[in-house]
Amino acid sequence: MSNNKLTYLELENKIQDLETQIIHYKNLLASSETHEDNSIKKIMDSIPGFAFLKDSNLNYVQANRTFCDLLHIPYEQIRGKTDYDIFPKDLADKYTNDDKKVIQTGKPIFVEEVTVDQTNKGKRFVVATRKLPWKDDEGNIIGIYGLGFDITELKEIEDELKIAKKKAEKADEHKTIFLSTMSHEIRTPINSILGITDLIIQEENKLSDEHKNYIHIIKKSGSLLLNIINDILDISKINAGHITINHASFSLKDLINKIFHSIKVLLEQKNNDITLIESLDSNIPDYVVGDEFRLQQILINLLSNSCKFTEEGYIKFGGYLKNNNDIEFFVEDTGKGIKEEHLKLIYHPFTQAEQGDNREYGGSGLGLTIAKNLVELQGGTISIESRTDENHGTKVLFTIPFVEGKKTIQEEKEIDLSLKLSNKKVLLAEDDEINRFLVKTILENIGINVLIARDGIEAVEIFKREPHIDLIITDSQMPKKTGLEATKEIREIEKAANTNKHVPIIMLSASALSKDIESSYSFGVDVYHTKPIKNQELLKTVIRLLKL
Repeated sequence: MSNNKLTYLELENKIQDLETQIIHYKNLLASSETHEDNSIKKIMDSIPGFAFLKDSNLNYVQANRTFCDLLHIPYEQIRGKTDYDIFPKDLADKYTNDDKKVIQTGKPIFVEEVTVDQTNKGKRFVVATRKLPWKDDEGNIIGIYGLGFDITELKEIEDELKIAKKKAEKADEHKTIFLSTMSHEIRTPINSILGITDLIIQEENKLSDEHKNYIHIIKKSGSLLLNIINDILDISKINAGHITINHASFSLKDLINKIFHSIKVLLEQKNNDITLIESLDSNIPDYVVGDEFRLQQILINLLSNSCKFTEEGYIKFGGYLKNNNDIEFFVEDTGKGIKEEHLKLIYHPFTQAEQGDNREYGGSGLGLTIAKNLVELQGGTISIESRTDENHGTKVLFTIPFVEGKKTIQEEKEIDLSLKLSNKKVLLAEDDEINRFLVKTILENIGINVLIARDGIEAVEIFKREPHIDLIITDSQMPKKTGLEATKEIREIEKAANTNKHVPIIMLSASALSKDIESSYSFGVDVYHTKPIKNQELLKTVIRLLKL
């Protein structure tokens, strides 16, 4: 393959140098006062590539050996021939028209075309030719001359590259479909596990301590599995260039505080004597513009690593203003540290500092890879300092540019779970029995009347015959008719009715791919929730859309 690439570059360079060579050899030809055969032959045979001369009647006057060898024409027999003596009529017509254009306009042309060697079983090859006017001493055009190269090998390589590109695009398309399908197939049962676990936890005062422990183990294991799936999907999206960085105003102080409490819970589960410290520079504006979700993801990934590898001491994180637009964040711990020889490998996907770490501490080995890519996607840089000396641990620094923002987000009202909404009717379209039971239970717990559809066709039929549906919740992938198809049809029914009625639609999907999210909104979905759905988040969305 490397040889092909060299050949490709060599041929490409020859074509780029063609214009310079043409000028040089044009001057040589012009300096031949008599244009006698021997003088012309000597000059033309020194030309790299092929060369030919034609008179004003487009008869060949002379050609070099490269040209004759290319077409298997004896060197001595080229004089007096026309293109019609050498090539098929369709090619000869084209070459003649090109030659006439040069003579009529006095301007050179460049052509890249397929030609045929009729003496060699019609072998086809590709040539790149520059045709220029041939002038006498007084500047009169007396014919044309051409110089060029056989670029067949170059074109074959180009064609191979095009085929390889198409295959890569097709493979990427299949990969995206596979990820979307696997995301649905894996997230759907996780949604059931975590959702029903949350329902049980709401009633845990009725459970024994032993059963409470079992439920929390299930919740923790399900969450761990979800994190691994999310990591794999994220690294796939990063590699495919499907990650989008959003810019919105948010409170950095609130985000740091939220992360602090999440990590605090994680450390309490380890029952280790580790102090968690947050430190945020007071010079940082209260609100900044950036991607809150991705920043949280980076910090959680880094802090999760610190939690895994730190048994005592402290974990400290926060940020300070580096200059007017850059904030440098840090995560520092007194954990086991990373050996110097392993530092250069830590950003590699599915890699942990030592081979046994994934067995002892768990995880996918993608956290740092994802963090590095997300930092760089936001125009930032990341670095790691680590020592394996006792209580020295690891320090990760990353810088991301931010601008000052404004407070735009209103605080959400606390949900009153004792609220009874018996006057509200929700259509739930879900083919998975367990997920259907889960969402139905969540809604019925606050008194909502739930209508059930097991596929998209049934959902549309229920919508047609039930005049007072207040909200629709639909799964994205259902048999017979998908959630998107059902949404599109429902929006068309509303439009045809001409009543300005708009029933809010929540799409529940296992796909976190941006193209699926964008597609859903374009079909008329109001809110897109990625599975697994947290019960509280779903209730907040339902109540907001019902305008309560």
